[in-house]
Amino acid sequence: EHPEQAKDVMRRLMWRMSEESGNIGWGVPEAYAEILVQCDAMTKPFCGMLLTTIIDLGRDDNYCDNDVLRRSCFFAIGRFLQAKPEFGASIRQYLRKAVAEDKDPFCRGYAAWALGKLPSDLNDAFALRRLAEEDCPEMCFITDGDRNWQCTVSEIAKLALAGKAPEDEPAR
Repeated sequence: EHPEQAKDVMRRLMWRMSEESGNIGWGVPEAYAEILVQCDAMTKPFCGMLLTTIIDLGRDDNYCDNDVLRRSCFFAIGRFLQAKPEFGASIRQYLRKAVAEDKDPFCRGYAAWALGKLPSDLNDAFALRRLAEEDCPEMCFITDGDRNWQCTVSEIAKLALAGKAPEDEPAR
């Protein structure tokens, strides 16, 4: 109903993620993604900004270099893809790279969870298989707002390979 005000909210949220703002940004990626999911008018103009939080170009950009906060960026992207899988083709390569190369095992787990939201022809079985075989014991926390799951990074990769997600399993 108020598109300019909504755009301003999106810009303010992304600003809170930047180092220049002086904020940490806890909860911002999740809020940002949920707005993209719930408000179609914001999806196309702003979904790219969420994606830039996981792309390290080696310069001053939107990349989230705080491992703990970047985990929530991957979770937010997974939530976004859960509702809008049509954007998966443009995001796939960055998730695959994170599953294979991110130094933080939790980021790798959340990236695998997000990759698992894509149709099997778009997810990357090779990267997921490698992660599943690594036996990463770190526990990732997945929530849908009502229920919570804890899975190891390797379990998430195995579920994604099988076309499942922790949410498909009974809550632990």
